[in-house]
Amino acid sequence: MSSKYDDILSAAKGEAPAQKKAKKKASKPAAPKGAGKQPARPGRPSGPAGGKRSREDYRQGSVYLPLTMFDDVRDKLSAQNRGKRAKQDFSGLVEQLLADWLKRT
Repeated sequence: MSSKYDDILSAAKGEAPAQKKAKKKASKPAAPKGAGKQPARPGRPSGPAGGKRSREDYRQGSVYLPLTMFDDVRDKLSAQNRGKRAKQDFSGLVEQLLADWLKRT
């Protein structure tokens, strides 16, 4: 039985690549252009998401928090956001707290 890597191994050894037996495949009819792609959702712009990651006026930062504190904050944010249209995420909370701190100092 031959491997798909036989030609690579033969070339590395300086040997001529082994000839493969041609397999006959039933030809499939060509799919129409754009087939298999899902149509864009109406009312939503196509393209990459426009989050903070793609904004030049934001920078990513990292912090280490105790696991219990992180879990408690995540749970409280989730509870506060239930049923609200505009939801605050962890990043927004940290941004708000730091802005308040900068005003006080």
